[in-house]
Amino acid sequence: ATVTNIEKQDAAVVIVSLEAKEKGEFQVFPRSEGFNGTISLISAGSSREVTFVINPVQKVLPGTYTFVAKTTFNGKEYSKEATLTVKDN
Repeated sequence: ATVTNIEKQDAAVVIVSLEAKEKGEFQVFPRSEGFNGTISLISAGSSREVTFVINPVQKVLPGTYTFVAKTTFNGKEYSKEATLTVKDN
């Protein structure tokens, strides 16, 4: 996920998360062991890349699953949905 500061001022303590809408189907966690869900600073107009790992909790049936990326900075919350399609082999 790319987190971009679209504000005109720097953003401190930027909270970033990714979660599955189907919470019982997938575990989602940051790929970097040192990332705790917070970026200390993103300058105005800059961006940071955050990578997450998505693991099935159990056998996942074919279909489309929705994930929601959320970030909060400078008192504003932003979110964006994306889908993952699982197909039969």
